[in-house]
Amino acid sequence: MVNYRTAVEGVLDRSISRPTGFDAYTINGVKAVGYDTDTGTIEAGKWADFVILSENLLESEDISNIDILETWIGGEKVFSK
Repeated sequence: MVNYRTAVEGVLDRSISRPTGFDAYTINGVKAVGYDTDTGTIEAGKWADFVILSENLLESEDISNIDILETWIGGEKVFSK
């Protein structure tokens, strides 16, 4: 299994901008598989799948040290640090 931090850093820090990378992981990924009416953006009526992080990914100097504080799937908290 690929470490998610390594994968995110490889895409976001080396080849494309962070906003473009986040779109690839979120809305563009779900568009590709036809789920964009259900998930991919935070909007009323969509599935609540998201993470709460210790820092802002767009502003952090070192995203490899950002911690996941909570994970929510389907509107339910499934992980809390």
